[in-house]
Amino acid sequence: MTEKVELKAAQRLKQFIGAMATLQGKRTGLGNILIWISKRYPRHACRVKVSNVRDTYSPDDNFSLSLDGVVQEGQEKVSATDMLRIRKWIEINREVIEKFWNDDQYLDDDMKKDLKKLPKKI
Repeated sequence: MTEKVELKAAQRLKQFIGAMATLQGKRTGLGNILIWISKRYPRHACRVKVSNVRDTYSPDDNFSLSLDGVVQEGQEKVSATDMLRIRKWIEINREVIEKFWNDDQYLDDDMKKDLKKLPKKI
């Protein structure tokens, strides 16, 4: 019985992760910091998920920020400078992130075209 419950939980997590758009540093301007944004999900508000592990997603080592830049979940392990850059990236892309969250017709490819890259110097 435990195996069935664990399998169903793993399948739900896989579906949720699949509904998230992975944004690499080439697209965001954040170097080797990986970002995820998702479509509307009933368990939380619109947010940005950030991996503490560079260049990869770590389900056990990440944190989430609200669109106001407040840490909602997890513990950030990035430098203060990186946090400032992440918050600035959220600020300049807030409308796109909200549209992706709210609009089921606004697909990953459209959203990625609309994102603004963070300048090297902020």
